[in-house]
Amino acid sequence: ADGDAADGALSDRLDVLEADPTTATAVAAVQTQVTANADEISATDYFDQTAETLHAGEGETWTGIQTTTGLFTEVTTSTLAASGDTELDGTLGLDGNLRVGTDGTNTFSVNASSGSVTTSGDITSVTGNVTAQSIIISGSSNLQTVTATTLSVSSVITVPEPTFGTAAANKSYVDSEISSADAALQSNIDDEATARSNADGVLQSSIDAEVNARSAADVTLSAADATLQDNIDAEQVARTAADVTLQSNIDALQTSIAAQAWSYKGSATCSFVNGYLVLDESDLSGGSETITIYGADLDQASTFALANEGNSLTLSTLVAGGSSLTFDLSHAQAAALTGCTGDLYLHLNLIIDGRNSGLTLFVRIQA
Repeated sequence: ADGDAADGALSDRLDVLEADPTTATAVAAVQTQVTANADEISATDYFDQTAETLHAGEGETWTGIQTTTGLFTEVTTSTLAASGDTELDGTLGLDGNLRVGTDGTNTFSVNASSGSVTTSGDITSVTGNVTAQSIIISGSSNLQTVTATTLSVSSVITVPEPTFGTAAANKSYVDSEISSADAALQSNIDDEATARSNADGVLQSSIDAEVNARSAADVTLSAADATLQDNIDAEQVARTAADVTLQSNIDALQTSIAAQAWSYKGSATCSFVNGYLVLDESDLSGGSETITIYGADLDQASTFALANEGNSLTLSTLVAGGSSLTFDLSHAQAAALTGCTGDLYLHLNLIIDGRNSGLTLFVRIQA
């Protein structure tokens, strides 16, 4: 309200000035009035009004707004330059760039187009972290704590020596790590023990099954062994009986064909030369020679044969009593026993019932 009254007085005085602006009196009067108005504005703190908005009129340009302790709730302008400190308790919205510092030094600036931040001082985080998608360090830097997937450095990074604190703190940390490691190890041991216990159970089950199977097999084998032994015993009894029978037959045969002195002779047309019975084909009547063998119990035998060098000749005999036997032997039959021709000297064994009688006939075949 005081400001409105001052404006009215000033307007009245300006009207007087407009009537004769060239007079010195008028200029002095205006100067006096301006000074008075300035004093009045300063005294009444014209701009210290609440809920008031300061506007620049159309076509007017203000070179600046200066205040020592005053506060602006909202300032809307295309360019804002502050020569002192500027504090904001709310939001600073800019459609252009932000610069802090002397014009041209770019102590701190934000490029509205690219979003890049330029500062010639330190970036200091008092209580929190500095978080960025990418940080590129082109000079020397001292880093306290860096957590990054990728860190690109073109010069030097100086990392301070780590401090480990007091011995008690270190021991507490080590004890905690050991305790965690022990717990993890014990967990692994417990898991391994459980797995081994389960495996031992499966193995024991398999062993028990194998033992039962072997026990059953042993029972079956024992029964089979008993049956086999019974069969062996029966076979042994049967063989013993057969051996007794065979021995009895052998004894009877040996009794019937006892070792004895043998002799033999040919017919009248046959002769002996140096102990050999000579068969001369030209002298044989009817192509064969009648030979008589003298022995004992010859009537107890069934078959008679002559054998030489693996060949045998079954004889057609005429038995006269038990002391002699007569058979015919041709030159061709004797030669067939050797598989050879010409003059031959033969040793012919007499075989009675498949056994060698011990008699050898010495025969000479003369072609």
